[in-house]
This record gives sequence, structure tokens and C-alpha cells, in this order.
Amino acid sequence: MTARNNAGHSVKKNYLQYVVPAVIIVAALIVFNPVMKNGILFGWDDTEYLTNDDVRNLNLSGIFSDYHLGMYQPLSVTSLAINYASAQESPRAYHATNLFLHAFNIFLLWLLLWRLTRKRMVAGIGVFLFAVHPMNVEAVAWIAARSTLIFTAFYLGAIILYLKYLDKGKVQFYILSVILALAALFSKSLAMSIPFVLLLIDHYRGRAINARSWLDKLPYFLMAVVFGIITVKAAGTYGHITAMNLDFSLIERFFILCHTYTFYLVKFLVPIKLSSIYAYPDPGHGTLPTLYYLTAIVPLALFFLVVKFWFKERQLITGLLLFSVAVAPVLPLFWSRVFVAADRYAYLSFIGLFLMAGLLLDRLKGSKPLQQKS
Repeated sequence: MTARNNAGHSVKKNYLQYVVPAVIIVAALIVFNPVMKNGILFGWDDTEYLTNDDVRNLNLSGIFSDYHLGMYQPLSVTSLAINYASAQESPRAYHATNLFLHAFNIFLLWLLLWRLTRKRMVAGIGVFLFAVHPMNVEAVAWIAARSTLIFTAFYLGAIILYLKYLDKGKVQFYILSVILALAALFSKSLAMSIPFVLLLIDHYRGRAINARSWLDKLPYFLMAVVFGIITVKAAGTYGHITAMNLDFSLIERFFILCHTYTFYLVKFLVPIKLSSIYAYPDPGHGTLPTLYYLTAIVPLALFFLVVKFWFKERQLITGLLLFSVAVAPVLPLFWSRVFVAADRYAYLSFIGLFLMAGLLLDRLKGSKPLQQKS
């Protein structure tokens, strides 16, 4: 009888752990429900997709063989084509799909943070911030930002399965992780950061960064290189990127990069005055605004802290580096687009900062950092 009662209690406890993410998902759906009243954004990327013949005809051959708007993201474009097949230009279907994907990503992030930290408070805080942070509005509310939602789902799934591989040692989890990483790359080129993120996961877990660890990441690195080459070629066909050395010197580009990195950190803490376009400084003035030079202090100071506390504060450092690695591909150094930053780029990269916030608040509650072997 006791064993049976214990088994029943265990099952009940397993179900109860999903109450927190369920409540957060409901809260997020309430907060983001107004997007269901949004229409299609004419004159922007929405109509570029919805007037494309491949999208209108659900032409998978064309979707997977061609670039769209200077990008190669066939799985994301396919999702828009499926919406179009069922709803044509009725916007509710597109926005409902975006909301569903955001809710799904909330659940996936809960699974990831719980498996990574084994602390419900850390997972709950991180997921709540992810669910309702104002910087995530663009990714959810803009139809054309669908790629951000889809690639994040595959990306998080790949990390969760990699963690299961580390925990259980079963190769099938590793293979599935590689497959989901490939799907993330087919959804958005920002998934190129995933092999570096997995190395950071190793560091968080206290796994030695040795030849075996690097070998585990080899398939991810090879896929990232291939899709990196495809991304540059795709952007070139659309005039999507231009060489920054045409407008700014190398030194100026360094300070612009530092300013953009700091910009995301500031918006994480104070998400006000958000915009669809954040413009570059005017190169015609001959020098950058003073603020661009001052903000270089932030990444340089954080680099010092990373080196100093690499092992002593392993968990917090991992969170900071998860953010840094995920946002790095969109920081302006060699190439530029019409904007220096975008809110949707925070959708995945802020997860590292949400992890840090959860860990810090958990410490304030009195919990001790999880000790891992070096």
C-alpha cells in the first residue's frame, strides 16, 4: 500500500510541475491577445511574402530552392504558405499561429531551464520574463517575424535533447538534437550560434571542454558553416547587406558594435522607447556621438568579469555568454543592414539574461549555487 501511495504521489508531483508554465502561458496569451486584431503590414515584409508565387501556391520546390527577401529560411516560409492555403490574406490565422508558437516556446523554455538548473524558481522567473518581456512583442506581433518564433522552437528543442543526451548517454537523443538544429537552420540563419551555445551548456554542467566535447559539436559546426555561406550568398542577391567599411572605419565599427551590444542590455533592463527601426549614426558627421565611445566600457568590463569568474560563478557567466553568443551574429562589424539593432533579435538571445535573473533572484531567496565538478 505504501509503495502504491508513493507512486501515486510521484505521478501527482510530476503533473504539478507543469502548473507554473501553464499559468504563465495563459498570462502571455492574455497579454498578447490584442495582436489578434492586427492586420497585414502593407509595404513591409508581410506583403512581400504573401504576394510571392511560391507562398501562394505552396510550391515547396520553389520555397526550398530559392531565396526569399534575401534570406534562406524555407521552413518559416512554408509555414506562411500553409497559412495562406487555408486563410489567404485573412490576418487572424497568421497572428494565431504566431501566438501558438510563442506559447509553445514558453513551454520549451520551461523544460530547458528546469532540466538545466533543476530549480523551479529559476525556471519560473526566466520563463515569465520571456513570456511577457516587451522586447518580444515584435517577434510575436509581426507576421513576417515568424522565422524568429519557428527557429527558436527548433533551437530550444535541440538544446533540450542535447541535455537529455548528457544526462542519459543515449545516442538517439544526440541524433534528434542534430536533426532539430538542422531544422532551426532551415528556419533562420541565426541558429548558426548553436554549437557555441552547446559548449556553454557543457561549461554550465561542469563538463570538461576537451576533444570529446568538441567532437560532439562537429556536426553542429559543419551545418553552421554551410548555412553561413548560404546566408551570405542569399543576402547578396537582395542587397540585404553592405560592407560597413564604405561608411565607417574599423575603429568606428568596433564602437558601433559595443554600442549595439550595450543597447540590448539596456533594453533588457529598461524596455522603453522601442522602435521598428534603430538607425545607424550619420557617417557624414565625421565622428560618432560621444555615447558610442562611452558604451565600449560595458562589454570590456563584462569581458573582465567573465575571465575573472569563469569557474567561481560558472552559472551566471554561462547566462551572460549565452546572451552574448546568441546576439553576436547580428552585431554590426563587417556588414550592415538598414538598421543597427532590432527587437526581434532579443527573442532568443535574452534567454541567457533571463537565466541570470532567475539565478540571482533564487540566491536572494537563500538558495546556494549548484556545485558542479570541474
